[in-house]
Amino acid sequence: MSSKLKVKKKTRFPVQTSNQAAHAFGRAMQNCQSQIKDMEQKAYEDGFTVGEDWSNTINTVTTMMALRRLYGFSTKRLLDVVRTANKYVEMANEGKMSVLSMMQDIEENTDVRFDEMNKNLVKKMGV
Repeated sequence: MSSKLKVKKKTRFPVQTSNQAAHAFGRAMQNCQSQIKDMEQKAYEDGFTVGEDWSNTINTVTTMMALRRLYGFSTKRLLDVVRTANKYVEMANEGKMSVLSMMQDIEENTDVRFDEMNKNLVKKMGV
């Protein structure tokens, strides 16, 4: 005879629910799915906002640093540059002057040339 005790395994049965409870559970699952999709969309949009803010910050800081180091721009001149740049952004947003026309103006009046990839990106974004 064995010295081990034998334990009888319990059989698990699914919990019985009323039809009303099953429907409520189904509605709750649908609501959760809808909320998850809304959260995914918000996270996606927030990611672009954060990325745009990051890009704007980096571009502003590096441009200001270059102007300060190369040409000795002080606070007043740096802020004038930022204000003027913001006016051009406002003009682009209002449709008064497109970024593409700004690029063309720079190319026509200076020896600076923009890469076609950058021009196509501006055309694609429609700013």
